[in-house]
Amino acid sequence: MVSTARFTLSLATLFVIASAAPSIKSGLSDLTGLVKEYHELYERMYQEKTELQQFARAGHQFMYRWINGDILKDIAIAHDEIQRKANETDEVIAEKLLAGGDEKCLLTQRSRLQEEQRAFGDGISECAANVSETKDSVGDTFQENLDILQRLTTSISEYMLWSFSMHNSVTQPERHVDTMLRAYYELELLWRESVLPTMQDNIDGMHAQGQDIVASHSNCLDGLIEKTDEHIERIRDDISLCPVPYKA
Repeated sequence: MVSTARFTLSLATLFVIASAAPSIKSGLSDLTGLVKEYHELYERMYQEKTELQQFARAGHQFMYRWINGDILKDIAIAHDEIQRKANETDEVIAEKLLAGGDEKCLLTQRSRLQEEQRAFGDGISECAANVSETKDSVGDTFQENLDILQRLTTSISEYMLWSFSMHNSVTQPERHVDTMLRAYYELELLWRESVLPTMQDNIDGMHAQGQDIVASHSNCLDGLIEKTDEHIERIRDDISLCPVPYKA
């Protein structure tokens, strides 16, 4: 019954390795020029990570809309199916009442039918509640990773200024520039080997969990429909046993 949507995100398409870092000039006579070059590299790195963060958030929101959309469609199908069978059964009761059938017996079956409809509505609520709890736990895990990514992008954006607070760029320009170079490549390594794979795994896992959530909800509804069908069929059998008016 589930209409399974395809949602495949690839973070690798967003990852562009920055161009080679500028070489340390002989004597480091032009610190201003070097800082400018590094600043541009860090800004580029920051922009790439910000774009990833926006991409991941958009994917997270899309997943929620996809799950909700499929679940709502399944609920509508289940509701229409049971409502149709209940209406057909109620029409049988009405016809027998108009034909002079036993009123007490037939109205008892109508009350049973209405009770089954109420129980079906409660079952839909239980299925939806289970989905909401599971879906929220998936969202919490993904949000934690987005927060980590946010801290990384913030650190990148602030690194250049921080480097001046930690080094004397006049008396020790070599150490200052060397630190900027090492930090830049360490951040790139962290990005390639840790952050990017982790975010990709999270998005792949989120997609798989989304499919499981939709399938689990569908199974819950299928079981509910099967049980309600059985009860409505019993009511129909009992309707046929209600006394009919005597015909001479």
